[in-house]
Amino acid sequence: MLQKLGAEVIVIAPPDDYSVRFSSFGIRFVPLYRLKAKGTNPLADFRLYQEFIAVFKRIEPHLLISYTIKPNIYGILAARSLHIRSIAVITGLGYGIAKGGIMRAMVERLYRFSLRHASSVWFLNKDDHAYFTDRRMLGLAASKVIPGEGISVEHFKRKVAYPDGETTKFIYSGRLLYDKGVADFVEAIRVLRKEGLAVEGVLLGFTDTLNPSAISSDTVEAWEREGVIRYLGKTSDVRPFIEQIHCMVFPSYYSEGIPRCLLEAASMEVPAITTDHVGCREVVIDNTTGFLTTPKDIASLVAGMRRFAQLPTEERVSMGKAARDRVVQHYRDQFIHAIYVQQINEILQSPAQ
Repeated sequence: MLQKLGAEVIVIAPPDDYSVRFSSFGIRFVPLYRLKAKGTNPLADFRLYQEFIAVFKRIEPHLLISYTIKPNIYGILAARSLHIRSIAVITGLGYGIAKGGIMRAMVERLYRFSLRHASSVWFLNKDDHAYFTDRRMLGLAASKVIPGEGISVEHFKRKVAYPDGETTKFIYSGRLLYDKGVADFVEAIRVLRKEGLAVEGVLLGFTDTLNPSAISSDTVEAWEREGVIRYLGKTSDVRPFIEQIHCMVFPSYYSEGIPRCLLEAASMEVPAITTDHVGCREVVIDNTTGFLTTPKDIASLVAGMRRFAQLPTEERVSMGKAARDRVVQHYRDQFIHAIYVQQINEILQSPAQ
């Protein structure tokens, strides 16, 4: 998007398996070695701040767009010290705030100090925007709710007919975290099978071993041995798997921005069952594109999945088509990108801080 408008795009991040792919898109990658997502050492964070300054001096960006907690704090502060315009994107409250207690107080205090120096702060849902506003974490910084990060409705487009069959296939797609309701999903499948319903549970994703809420590979293997779920591992292309299932289940109580798995499923005309929770309820319209359930309530999740399993195929197909229509109207990448370009142009034309 930005490249087509003549901009040079540079990605700054810790090196990983994905880093080498940026060059194929004409994107310059600059490694950031001191960014440790889960670290809480003040000295290490100060060194990260220094690394941001060193990198910015070297590449001389006109605008910083930062994601996740530490770049939104130390990256923004480093940009401010060099009079670089910046946008902080809040993709969810994150583990630090969700944990509560001293950790929450510390993160909120750092946000109050850093975000007031951002040119603009973007949120992916109204709940997060209200949270930051109510706690006066934005200072005088401009803020805006952006409807997600966009999805290509042409890339995520169904190529085969919606599956028929007597067994209802449910899939969870995403990081394997307890906070995202994975264990609840597995238990719901277990309950429905005991009731005699023909259902199948599928897990697609990876374990984020650095996250305190991570589900161990031993636990996943135990579920497989029990026969309650089928684990497909991780993939770089979810489309072939989504096309084969009847419903996406995402019973998260994590602080989501806009869950991408729900957008991917909806774009491919697959209904979803998710929680009436931050970010999730933005995507799924209850009784129209899927069902909303109560967070951390297995009985509510079971009821929603049971209800879906008992729907005739034509009603499932109708829900799926309504889901895609909603994504096309509100979340397609061209629509989101136009908002990005407009906002970026306004910021670049404004006086530097």
